[in-house]
Amino acid sequence: MATIEPEKVGRRASLEGISVIEDGSYSMDIEQDGDDLVVLDSNKRSIYKKQGSGSYQFYNPNTGSTFSLRFLDERTVEADRVPSAGTPSILKRAEVQAAAEASTVNETYAAIAKY
Repeated sequence: MATIEPEKVGRRASLEGISVIEDGSYSMDIEQDGDDLVVLDSNKRSIYKKQGSGSYQFYNPNTGSTFSLRFLDERTVEADRVPSAGTPSILKRAEVQAAAEASTVNETYAAIAKY
């Protein structure tokens, strides 16, 4: 499947923004920082390094896992482990209202996980 790189997407169709899994159970805020991506979710900031394949990868030393992001189009992000453990998660860029709702859900889950 073809991937799309942020710099090849027009300024108006930026890949930056909040992306949400269809059921709203998880969201991430994606920002571009040079060639890399910064992913902000409810409890952490992760830097995904650009790979030659056009994907971006982040190694989490706490879990020993590597995670990957691929942009399938201007609105769709595929998130997976490396190597893949099955079906990747598909996230869609959210509209402002949906993004606010997903952020609230993430904060609720993060608060529950603390206890």
